[in-house]
Amino acid sequence: MPCAPTTTSRAISAAERQGAFALLASDGVWEVFSNERACMLVIGALAEGRSAHDAAEALCEAALAKGSDDNVAAVVVMLS
Repeated sequence: MPCAPTTTSRAISAAERQGAFALLASDGVWEVFSNERACMLVIGALAEGRSAHDAAEALCEAALAKGSDDNVAAVVVMLS
């Protein structure tokens, strides 16, 4: 079955780049979280002062805790 990623393309102004990030994750994350919920978990971790790496790790841990039974991986890339 071919994959159908959710993608969006738009220009980001310099003012919008502050705190902006790209989230890439495996199907084990998307199996248990919506796009919105995954982003909210990352935003919460970043708001606590955690690094992008730590935010991705927190998302993976949350997916496993929620019962994901697939491969779980995530990368958070800060755009600022």
